[in-house]
Amino acid sequence: MRSAVVRPVELIREITMNTMPSKRSAGARFGPSDSPGARRLEVWLQPRTIELLDTLAQQWGVARGEVIDQLVTGCSASPAQPPRAERHAAKQDRLDRSEFYDRDAARLQARRWEICRKDASDLPGVTAKQINIFKIEQKMDRDRPLSDAGKQALLDLLEHHRRQVPEEAALLAEHIQRMKQWATPDRLRAIDGAVESAPQMTTRDAATRFLLTALETVGLNGHDRIDERVWSELEDLIPYAKVFDFTSSGSPEDNVIRRCLFWGVALRLATLEGDPPQNTAECLAWCGFAVHQSEQARNTDQWWSELTDRMAGRPGIEADRRLLGLPAEGNLTVQTIKAAYKLTARKAHPDLGGTAEQMTQIIQAKDRLIQALEQ
Repeated sequence: MRSAVVRPVELIREITMNTMPSKRSAGARFGPSDSPGARRLEVWLQPRTIELLDTLAQQWGVARGEVIDQLVTGCSASPAQPPRAERHAAKQDRLDRSEFYDRDAARLQARRWEICRKDASDLPGVTAKQINIFKIEQKMDRDRPLSDAGKQALLDLLEHHRRQVPEEAALLAEHIQRMKQWATPDRLRAIDGAVESAPQMTTRDAATRFLLTALETVGLNGHDRIDERVWSELEDLIPYAKVFDFTSSGSPEDNVIRRCLFWGVALRLATLEGDPPQNTAECLAWCGFAVHQSEQARNTDQWWSELTDRMAGRPGIEADRRLLGLPAEGNLTVQTIKAAYKLTARKAHPDLGGTAEQMTQIIQAKDRLIQALEQ
């Protein structure tokens, strides 16, 4: 018997000499070892050749028909490639591990929720979801029940939120009422006349942003673009403003600019002093539109300023806003900052349960925010 090391060139010579094209398919494929084509091939080959083919097939981990295909067509099998059975087993092993990890993660999540539900059963009015969020925000161990101190901290936080919601609602209602009192027919007519020439001074995008930033100040939340729903809600807020027509004259683009500026100024009346100027440029400056436009240009400088503050260990603008209960984004006015300061100071005053350190931090935050507006 020949050496176990098979020389494919010898097989190629004998196969090509003893097989005719008619014995192979059009694609020169013989198929698996047990196929009719592979069995018929044995008639044309010597037993020694078939034995060598089987040896080569075993070495390569493929069927005899595939070895013949590779030899005849000039393709080469990769001895480094594992047998098909081994590849299938490896793939199945990966799938099993993935499924195991998924099951393990699901069991971990279920166990943590069960801990939260048990904690919630000891705290009337508290849900498992609230406990789970509290643990995540406070970076607590989610695999352990809440300690007595943790439960008390959660109850204090929820009580603070319960008191804060009515206070915020009352402040919002007070602000809207004050805005409606200032939005008299005479002032609205003055604003309508002042914004007539505004399309020559600004763009639609700037006017739209000016209005969008004012919507939340009157409780119209959830808007990221101007559409008919916005106009309808604004007219319900100030019914008298329905008499102003922004569709009869000028191009649609100019009419949108005038309408956005008109409502943007009207919604800010409660924070402005005096009556609207008749001159367009003066009116836009009076209502803070010029400050609003320059806000985008100041973003880079503000980012560098906040980075410098953080590197120096000083609180940045974002921390000051959060300390006064102001939104993280959006434009601020001196009046808005002072109103937020008064509300926060009531809670932090030493005579009302706060501390002197808290009052100092609040005062410094107010001063920094006002100073940032004046830069």
